[in-house]
Amino acid sequence: MPQKDEHKLVFLTSVFGMVNAHILKGRLESCDIPCMLAPHKSNVFPSLLNSEVIYVNLMVREIDLAKAQSILMEDDSEYLPNSNHYDEGLPG
Repeated sequence: MPQKDEHKLVFLTSVFGMVNAHILKGRLESCDIPCMLAPHKSNVFPSLLNSEVIYVNLMVREIDLAKAQSILMEDDSEYLPNSNHYDEGLPG
């Protein structure tokens, strides 16, 4: 089995709204999982939109992916767009 790169970032999930994204980012970081927020590809003109009506991708290190998925599944967070769909991107 290939060794995972501890610095490689991978997609975890997409979240609707910057506030929700920061809430989940804080939840992951409180569990010692560094997390980065990135714009979602469907945000064509993010500067023209209110930050609460855009999708934000949560990215984690490849070595933390399984643990991050487990944490979010345990929480069954209201901040996620589709409960239990952590490995799927949104259409668009």
